[in-house]
Amino acid sequence: MHLIISATDKQKAIEILAEEYLNADNVTWMFRKKTKRNVRMLFKILFNEAKAKKGAFITESSSGVLFLYRQDIQKQAFANFFLKLYVLLFVAGISRGLKALKWQKTVNSIRPKEGMLGIAFAISNDENKMKTSFEIKREIKVISTESKLTIYAETTVPRIKILYESIGFEVYHEMEHEFADLRVWFLKSS
Repeated sequence: MHLIISATDKQKAIEILAEEYLNADNVTWMFRKKTKRNVRMLFKILFNEAKAKKGAFITESSSGVLFLYRQDIQKQAFANFFLKLYVLLFVAGISRGLKALKWQKTVNSIRPKEGMLGIAFAISNDENKMKTSFEIKREIKVISTESKLTIYAETTVPRIKILYESIGFEVYHEMEHEFADLRVWFLKSS
């Protein structure tokens, strides 16, 4: 696994994320329309933030993506201002966009401010799926051990919760989503 630095890796990473999250209600609940283009716009924002904080990774096979970075890094991607405005106005719409901002504020009030944040990961549904899954699991453990920092993540997907638990994460909080019919698990590395 390596940091994403090339435009090709960036495009591949965003495409993997868009494909895997297109039908994920935990992401698309705020969109007017569930389109791959809209999901791509959201992940461009998340990519820019992760890259600015040196936390945008792609697997060696280019089949898996992980956004994981230290929360104490204050760098912001300037380009994100305009992307966020575009998403607020045209992808989500004002009403849903404001709900998304309110939801993010709720999540931020629950999540500890120190440690590392795992904001997104996805694996292509291809012949490398199992190998890629093991590579990401191994990399998360290595990063956690080497940094000596707790990693925090959230999920609404039961199988992803089980995946996190299989690599040593534990649930520290759970709740119902305010604006979607979803259960949210807040996890931390142990």
